[in-house]
Amino acid sequence: MKTKDKDNETTMPERMPPTLSLNEDDLPELKKWRVGKKYDILLRVEQVSSSKGDGYNGDGKKMEARFRVLSARVPNGDVEYEEEEEINPAITRAVKRKMHS
Repeated sequence: MKTKDKDNETTMPERMPPTLSLNEDDLPELKKWRVGKKYDILLRVEQVSSSKGDGYNGDGKKMEARFRVLSARVPNGDVEYEEEEEINPAITRAVKRKMHS
């Protein structure tokens, strides 16, 4: 996700969001899903490590944690969100905390 600075020039993001890879064995519903659409996924994870790492852009040391995904499921049926709909911010924050890599 790129942003614009005060001079309206494209800049790099302050921090890249974490990503997650699953296959159809992990979550069969994804076979019907489309790239660019938004979906909720409920994850059960186990924390496997934590450390104080270097902050992005040298802004200090931030806590980092790694997680192993134990299970993934669709919590409320197979719901596809429209572009203007937002994913529940609490879920987004939780996933980001759990899947930071």
